[in-house]
Amino acid sequence: MSLTIHLNFTPGGGAFYALLYLLLVLGFALLVWYLSGRRKRRIRKILQDETPLSAEEFEENWMIRTGREAGEGYKYHVFPGCYVILFYDVKPEVEDDFDRYHDVYVGQSLNVTERVHHHFTGYGRGDVYADLNAGRFVFIIAHNPTTGNRHAVVASAVENGEVLVCDPGYTSKTGLLF
Repeated sequence: MSLTIHLNFTPGGGAFYALLYLLLVLGFALLVWYLSGRRKRRIRKILQDETPLSAEEFEENWMIRTGREAGEGYKYHVFPGCYVILFYDVKPEVEDDFDRYHDVYVGQSLNVTERVHHHFTGYGRGDVYADLNAGRFVFIIAHNPTTGNRHAVVASAVENGEVLVCDPGYTSKTGLLF
């Protein structure tokens, strides 16, 4: 007794439609998988490229709790390094406008994203939180030094005058560990 199965892959056959259905389902699954990782890739790219990021966008993506992206967000990107918080009276619209900041705060941390979150939620530097609540436009630039000393990066920013144009209450050398 033998069992023989004949598959008809012609456009009118049932096996053809089953294969077509399977390919459509797999294609849709791949599309969903790709789109679900877009935010994660964008967050990683912003942190790697040192792209200015608004405080609103940072806090909006601090911790994502819904959908396939649950467990993603800046909270889960832990790295030591330096960060620069830029304050603007007028919102920067183009890339050249980022050089026209009014005040700046430079900091360092073993967990940069968490420290920046603390500043934005009132558990960090009081001046940063006050300016954010006063409606000033606030952007951050995170720096993850792959080589060298993170203390030297912050010291260089202070020494080169990048911080001297701001209110002395924002950043001081006393908190930096050299």
